Parts: sequence; structure tokens; C-alpha cells
Amino acid sequence: MTLAVVALLVAQGVPTAQQPPERPPSKPPVATARRSTGPIRLDGLLDEPDWAAATPIGPLIQSEPVSGRPSSERTDVRVLFDEDALYIGVVCEEAHPGDLIATQLQRDANLDVDDRLTIVLDPFFDHRNGFFFEVNPAGARADGQISNNAQILTKEWDGIWNVVVSRSADGWTAEIAIPFKTLRFKPDQALWGFNVERFIYRKNERDWFLLVPKKENGLASRMANLMDVDGIEPHGAQPFFSKSSAVTA
Repeated sequence: MTLAVVALLVAQGVPTAQQPPERPPSKPPVATARRSTGPIRLDGLLDEPDWAAATPIGPLIQSEPVSGRPSSERTDVRVLFDEDALYIGVVCEEAHPGDLIATQLQRDANLDVDDRLTIVLDPFFDHRNGFFFEVNPAGARADGQISNNAQILTKEWDGIWNVVVSRSADGWTAEIAIPFKTLRFKPDQALWGFNVERFIYRKNERDWFLLVPKKENGLASRMANLMDVDGIEPHGAQPFFSKSSAVTA
């Protein structure tokens, strides 16, 4: 990365203190969750010092249109947590931000017609069940559960979580908070299943942290490792949400 690029990222408010880890060629990629040292204010800016200190998970790779090719647009993903919630910050760079598609505004709308991010979690690390959380550049959200490793995701479950999206001349940023009371997990389970998908509508491009092939029948079995989510106690699942999300310019 050149000094000019670093200066540009700093000017845009993109954390640059850490570099992505390299992926072992024969192992699932690893993401590390960092315990926050201060409060995280959900504003879509990722300007708290903890975000800069967190290690980005590494580059995404295409499943479509060319499987295995590096993503055409940079996506920076970092993970934090505290006693109450898991926080995921994602910076989606976009060479043509005016071409971003964000038509849906309602909760649990079909975001397949938009640019979007999907976060997939398997807190039990059983490679069969989990949760997914989606957001588009307008801040519209959808969520649901994965059961029996089904690749078709069901949206009958509504979780308590929030996201704030900001947009700029260089793309869009999502700051996500998922309270632990929304999820079911074992108190001593510090290793979770984790994946991230970004869909770039104008290119019909689908990018993953751990590649999920287009014809793959299972999704939960295709999980990267999210490490160091430790010292957290289950809060009791509360699966309904009534608070709206937000988007800032």
C-alpha cells in the first residue's frame, strides 16, 4: 500500500492501523474478535480507537462471476465485542458510488435486488445451524436462521440487532451491533463460525470471506473461524425487534 493510498484512507476515516492476516492455503480463514476498551457509538463512522486497533479479517474472494478471483472492490471487515454485543464494522469501497443500488427500505424486504452485505454466524460452531444478518446501503435490514445446513435462508426469525450505514464519495460503511441476548451459544464457546458476503449489484458480483461455491448445497458448513469471543455469558434469547435502523450521508 503506497503512502498516498494510506493518506487517502485516513482522510476517509478508514482504519489502517492493522493489516489483514494471510490465509493458510489449506485451512479456513481466521477472523479475530477484539474486546473493546471503550464504548462503541453506533453511527456508521467507525471512528472509535478500538476499530483502528482491530485486525481486518482479510480480503474477500469471488464466487461469481469468476470463482476464486479476488474481489473487484475492497471490503474491510473488523470485529469487536464487549459484555453485551458483537460489533461488526464493514467499509465497502466502490469505484462508482453513484451506481449503488438500494431500493428496499423495509425490515425483512428482499435485499437480493440491491447491493448488500450479509453476516453469517454459527455461535455453536456445529457447522449446521446459525443466523444471518443483511443490510443494504440504505440501512434496510433482513435476518433469519440457518437450520440443518440449508443454503436457502429462512426469514421467519427476527432478531434484536441494529445497524447504522453511512455513505461517502468512496462507497458505504455499515456499523452493526448484535446483542448477545439475540443469539444462543455456550458460555465457554470462544470459537464461532463466521462468514461475510458482499453483493455488488452493478457487476452481479458475489464475494465471500470463505468462498461458498455457487452450486454448494450447504451454507453453515462453509464457515471461517471467528476466534477469541471469550468471557461472554449467554443473556437469554430474545428474538423480536421493534427498533428501526438508520442511514447517514
